Amino acid sequence: MDAAIRLPIQAHPTIPFAQKYLHRNSGKTEAYLILRTRKEVEQPYIYLGFQHPVPKEKFKQIILNQNIPALLACFDKIPVQPGDVFVVPGGLPHAIGEGIFMIEIMGPTDFVVRLEFESGGYVLPESARFMGRDIDFALEMLDFNPVSNETIKANYFCYPKLGEQPANNFEYALIGPDKTPCFAVNKLEIRSNFIKKVNLFFVGIVTEGEGTVKSGPE
Repeated sequence: MDAAIRLPIQAHPTIPFAQKYLHRNSGKTEAYLILRTRKEVEQPYIYLGFQHPVPKEKFKQIILNQNIPALLACFDKIPVQPGDVFVVPGGLPHAIGEGIFMIEIMGPTDFVVRLEFESGGYVLPESARFMGRDIDFALEMLDFNPVSNETIKANYFCYPKLGEQPANNFEYALIGPDKTPCFAVNKLEIRSNFIKKVNLFFVGIVTEGEGTVKSGPE
């Protein structure tokens, strides 16, 4: 994903919410791995969770009236840089700021409520705002508890843990079960032949360099 402009604020359901209201066993947890930022953006940022929440009824009016300055006042900008990795649990409203090029990993649903109805000159139809439901449904999905910047860094940012180092290759665990049971993310730095044995489905993304990939029995 290459965000030339700030993306609209949105949120996804937790697993319990999805089970109760959507009759699905999967909510939607996301994770972002920032690869690059645009040079013209002085301080790239994200929004993640409410730092300055307001009462639910007041927030409802902010959304209905699309009072964007009041909406953004509920958040602090969380500075990010290339190499940062973080998870976005269900229930936390969030948005990616302008100038961020990243990999997005997500759970196996497309459940989303959108709290801004216009972005980049495009106006969302009503059916695409609250999953075809009303605003009260959307507000029930949100976690209105305040989330400090320190809590975000401690609980939602992921820090690499060095694992295997075979033949001068390096494997780092970026996202593990301590952050989410929904998926895992590892980073490989490959300098010579590397054999990866797995019994799981996985996706490989090359972000730098070149090489040859072969799959199948040894």
